[in-house]
Amino acid sequence: MSAFIAFLDDDEAAPPSWLARMVAAQARFDADVVFGPVTACIPMDTPHRGYLQGFFSRRGPSTSRLIPGYFGCGASLVRRSALPVGLPFKIRRKRTGGEDDALFKTMRRSGARFAWAADATVFEHPDSRRLSLAYTLKRAFAYGQGPASDCWAAGPSRWPAIPFWMAWGLLQAAGYGLAAGVQCVAPSSERAFALDRAARGLGRADARGGVSRAQDAGEPPGAGDEQRACIGQRLSVLGSESRHELPARRVHDVANRVHGNHRTGLVLTCDFCGDAEFLQHG
Repeated sequence: MSAFIAFLDDDEAAPPSWLARMVAAQARFDADVVFGPVTACIPMDTPHRGYLQGFFSRRGPSTSRLIPGYFGCGASLVRRSALPVGLPFKIRRKRTGGEDDALFKTMRRSGARFAWAADATVFEHPDSRRLSLAYTLKRAFAYGQGPASDCWAAGPSRWPAIPFWMAWGLLQAAGYGLAAGVQCVAPSSERAFALDRAARGLGRADARGGVSRAQDAGEPPGAGDEQRACIGQRLSVLGSESRHELPARRVHDVANRVHGNHRTGLVLTCDFCGDAEFLQHG
């Protein structure tokens, strides 16, 4: 039985040495979760290319080390025994997002160690439908709703902080919105960066939306078990030459089953449609 679960988004391409480098960083730092860099591959003629490159990439320290924070599940290695008891992912967040943040926050409170593998880079090839401000600004707005969502989920003791985030968001939206207007004559990437920050500010100001996001119960477990056609990339299973496919499922349902049934495998996730595939040995 494998002691770890590796996660890759299905639009990410990992070089042959990626998994070995992640495992090496885990052993070096005795880490419970290891993250690595993600470099987005954006076509040269794409509008706002500089902004989009940063939006879809993941950057961290220049050297491998322990880190205090965490990133998303994509391109990560998780120690199975460090996962919380029960279902690691909150199924109710499967439609609203933030489930990996919630998992890693819970693990950090339990004393989990996070590490960064600076030499374990993967390359992301975003779907062309996502390479637009229409897509990224919606994502930025949702990211901005995170603080209010977290405060609501934390309980009454954190609710007084919600007005603070609303005020901060309004100021951020106004400041960066003005900057975006002034930068009409600047390169498109500069305007896009300012619009992104303004959208995040509006998300913070939308406390009602953040609270609704936290309250959203999502679909019941197993509701996403239908076969999908979105998963394209195939990766071999940890420690195995064989490949055995199961129907594509929501990533949280699949990962919960991997943890609960002590299976050995690798979860492939799709950021665009939210589906996942579990590749199992045996």
